[in-house]
Amino acid sequence: MDGKPDALVICSTLNQITNYLVIKKFIKEYGPLKIYNITFDKDARKKMNKNINIDDWDKQLKNSCKKKFKIDDCNITNICLGESDFYNIGDIVYKVMCEIDKFDIENKKTIYWHITGGQRIIAMAAGEIIKERPQDKWIYMEGNVEKLLEYNNQLKEVEINDYDDKKLEFKDAFKLAGFNLNEDLKSTTILNISKELGLNNNELKNEIEFYNKLYDIFIQPEDKAEKIEMELYDGEEEQNKRSFRNWLIYSNSNNETTKKERVEGENSERQQFIYKLFEKLLDKHNELKKEICGYDILNSQELKNNYPAGYILEKIAACKIYDVLRSKNFAHNINQIGLSIKAYFDDEEKIKHKDKTTVDELDIALLSSTGKIINFECKVGGMEGDNAKSHNYTTYRLAGVFGMPILISPLLQEEISELKEEEVDKSKKEIDKLKAEFYKKQYSTIRAAERAELYVWGIDSIENNLEELLKRRQEEGKCTRKAN
Repeated sequence: MDGKPDALVICSTLNQITNYLVIKKFIKEYGPLKIYNITFDKDARKKMNKNINIDDWDKQLKNSCKKKFKIDDCNITNICLGESDFYNIGDIVYKVMCEIDKFDIENKKTIYWHITGGQRIIAMAAGEIIKERPQDKWIYMEGNVEKLLEYNNQLKEVEINDYDDKKLEFKDAFKLAGFNLNEDLKSTTILNISKELGLNNNELKNEIEFYNKLYDIFIQPEDKAEKIEMELYDGEEEQNKRSFRNWLIYSNSNNETTKKERVEGENSERQQFIYKLFEKLLDKHNELKKEICGYDILNSQELKNNYPAGYILEKIAACKIYDVLRSKNFAHNINQIGLSIKAYFDDEEKIKHKDKTTVDELDIALLSSTGKIINFECKVGGMEGDNAKSHNYTTYRLAGVFGMPILISPLLQEEISELKEEEVDKSKKEIDKLKAEFYKKQYSTIRAAERAELYVWGIDSIENNLEELLKRRQEEGKCTRKAN
């Protein structure tokens, strides 16, 4: 950016992380500056949809700026628009210029106008103002290529900048969306991708190593995978021999593993089944035993949950994602990975939602340095279409229009492709009936996810899909820069 700006104009938006990142960039490069926030007064807010909570958005941004940048209310001036301004660009121009004229009497100061996320009518009004101020700049955060585009007052592109924040953390993104998160919960793990795990994290290192070894076993095709005999069906030798992956799927899908009533203080039949399955797996793989790898799966929290298979799939997927990102085999901008993140209303929002404490839970989430959250949903069993979307749209509130939900299935990519090919072309050979019956719930989950417009990844495609996803975004950014 050429020349120090004297002020920054922003628009109140649900996706306040865009304003937060721009403010941080400007303060880092130029020091403290005057900020104008175009928002709406109480009468105007009454006319808006109930889900447009502009007052909350403004508070969340100001609270975060006050804590992170030591900016108080005297640094941020609200320009409040009224109900009539919904329909009159001239009124908006007048109200905004009344404030700007107080600040820039001689019309010589440089003001940057950040219009990302603002109402279209505000952007049009800003355009009318900027046309008469040749020293001013438009700035717009283009989420598709993750670049900050800067234009002169004639809307000619003059510069493309990065706006990433390599220190951005989940707690910052949550706060800006009106949520809290508790990083101290035993079930929650948040790791910085760029930092080595310290000496006090040997247990976590061992756990990650264990699950990455388990991943290699898990992704073997059924016809090539080693079989484990569980002796469930009398006289049915073939039925009793399946891969570790298919037995894990079976445990979550089949009522036979939970048909007995649970006795208080005893493990459920499903938990006993998974425990025995791991005992047999460890008999075949010494490298997974506690004495060798340092992780005690048989006494882990995963096996104590009511549905162990789901937690095991989450751990398998999360550890693989972490390992891929840490390997640095391709460029990416991911700051943190989180496992079993629970979102809570912050103190102000809690008052409005007295009947709720936990808002939602994210199985696996990645946070990029540009404020983008990629949310992975792991499902071993079934999932209804409505549940394929985050129940309270947490991902949308956390990441705005840049959010991206992805379903990770325990099925292999080839098995998912077989399902899609059969649905597209009915003349193709039907999927083996036994396989179709065994994977019935998994196929149903995939269909529900696709109806909800979620991406679907096979468990064995994590590395390739992650690389393609993150490299594509890097290349898109380079292309934009090169073209101009």
